[in-house]
Amino acid sequence: MENTQLTIPAVREYFEFHYPYVNMGYIEDKTIENFMKRDYIKDLDNDRKLDCLYDYIVSQGLTEVNE
Repeated sequence: MENTQLTIPAVREYFEFHYPYVNMGYIEDKTIENFMKRDYIKDLDNDRKLDCLYDYIVSQGLTEVNE
């Protein structure tokens, strides 16, 4: 994924394709936005940002994961 500004729909689409077992319907847009603005995240490339978001969602138990 090229390193451009990520939109919420792009994040949700990425998760739908790469992590279909993660129910993003329970994650509020504001949660995603706040995570992406973190200092240690914002300078990463987009694939890494999204991997970190996945780790955050799973580690915090923010949604159901049905692997």
